[in-house]
Amino acid sequence: MKTMMLLGVLFVGTIAFSQERCMNNRVGEPICAPSCGTIGINSLGEVVCGQGACITNNFGDLICSQQQGGAATKNFFGDVVCTGGCEPASAALCQKPY
Repeated sequence: MKTMMLLGVLFVGTIAFSQERCMNNRVGEPICAPSCGTIGINSLGEVVCGQGACITNNFGDLICSQQQGGAATKNFFGDVVCTGGCEPASAALCQKPY
């Protein structure tokens, strides 16, 4: 019984994660993050993506790790730091699922 509950929780968690990998742009087209990447909306309301994790900087811009699957965080001073270096999120990094 415990095994079935655990599998159910893992399955639901997988569905929730997969739904966050894609979103619709302004005209309703589905747009997805690259493999191991992140998808979000920038300060202009555009769907943008990063190769790794993204975080919002002090100006409201999404800044992402240049490394596929890399991490992004803020340091003690509030500056965004990333594994493999940082880059702004970009619509060019997003993918159409078809």
